[in-house]
Parts: sequence; C-alpha cells; structure tokens
Amino acid sequence: MFDGKACSHKGEHVQLAEKYENIETQGLVQQPGVGDPVTGTPAQHVQAHWLSYHPTGNAYAGGYADWFQRACSYLLIGGCSTMVNVFVFSIVYYRVLWPVDQQWHYLFAFAIASEVSILANFFPNDAITFRRLPGHSRPWFARCARFHLTYLLGKLLQLCLSFSLHLLGSPALVAQAAAIAIVTAFNFAFHHIFTYRRVAHSRKSE
Repeated sequence: MFDGKACSHKGEHVQLAEKYENIETQGLVQQPGVGDPVTGTPAQHVQAHWLSYHPTGNAYAGGYADWFQRACSYLLIGGCSTMVNVFVFSIVYYRVLWPVDQQWHYLFAFAIASEVSILANFFPNDAITFRRLPGHSRPWFARCARFHLTYLLGKLLQLCLSFSLHLLGSPALVAQAAAIAIVTAFNFAFHHIFTYRRVAHSRKSE
C-alpha cells in the first residue's frame, strides 16, 4: 500500500520536473510572481516548485562561481598588463632619448608605462570582468576615473607595505612580492566596493 503511494508521488514529481524542463526548452522562462503557463498553478506554488527543481540554476549566478570567474579574469588580465608595463617601460627608458637628466628620464618612463598598463588593465576588465556589476551603468569616463583612483591607492598601499616589511627584516624581493599579492586582492575587492559600486539614485521629491 505504502509502496504504491510512494511510487505514485514519485511519478508525479517526475512528470512535474519534465513539464518545467519542457517549458525551459520552449523558451518560457518562469518569472517570479507569475503563475504556471501550463497548469495554471498560483504564483506562490510555482515559485516553491521552481526553487525545488532548480537548486543549481540562476540562484547561484551571482554567488561564489561568479566571484571565482571574475577573480580568474582579473588575474589573467592583470598579468598581461604587467607585461605591457615592463615592455613599455623598457622601450621608453632604453630606446627613447629625452633631453633631461637620468632621474627625470626614469620618472617619465615610469609614468608613461604606468598609464599604458592602467588602460591595458581597464579596457578588458571593464568589458569582460566587471561588465555585470551594477556600477557598469556609469558613464565610461566615470568608470575610467574611478579605476585610476583605485590603481593609485593600490600603488600607495603597495609602497607602504613593501617598505614596512623591508624595515621589519624581510628581504626586498620577498617584501615586494608580498605587497603585490596583498594589493592585488585589495584592488579586486575595491573595484567592487568603489569603482563599480551600485549607482545611488536620489529619490524624487514629492
């Protein structure tokens, strides 16, 4: 008797799951607050069944998987922009003649390489890594300016961390590597907090 009821309930669940799979295949995506277009089930019941039969669907699209994808993309683009920085610096410093002292020549090469690497970092990250964040609705110039501010803040933090670790006895290369790792994580988080932060819409006065 109980086995028969269990089989019956199991069959109903399988049929219901197949219905929703058919709906997805036909492009009828269920929206919250809308009843079932096939069975006429009320919206609240449809939502419960939807969450039950789709535990790994869009509910996790903005979760840890999304963060992991952005982190991998950010690291890959960051590594490429670092190589761009080194390449541009070597060209400007060793190949371009400047009618200035060597110290100013170094500073000019550093500034040009930094700006080129920032842009090489910004364009792909803006188009790929952070394109789905709410702050991407800001104008292009505003996003670019915020990206520059985050980069400059990260550079200052890197200088402080590297110098402090070196003063505490760490070898120069170890201190620099540790500072770069910390600042990379800081910049990635700060882009979420500041650069691509949700745009605040002021309430209209009644």
